[in-house]
Amino acid sequence: MEKQGTRFDRFHARVKNNSGIAILLLLGTAFIALLVFSDVTRNLLGLFV
Repeated sequence: MEKQGTRFDRFHARVKNNSGIAILLLLGTAFIALLVFSDVTRNLLGLFV
């Protein structure tokens, strides 16, 4: 009987075997981080101006 693994284990194996998915996840994460950073910066600058 083969162990199935957790949902995360299956997802991790899928991403590890497919570099295209890994690149898309990395770009998506970087894009969201940039949007959040720019929004926080705009809000902080609004406090001083």
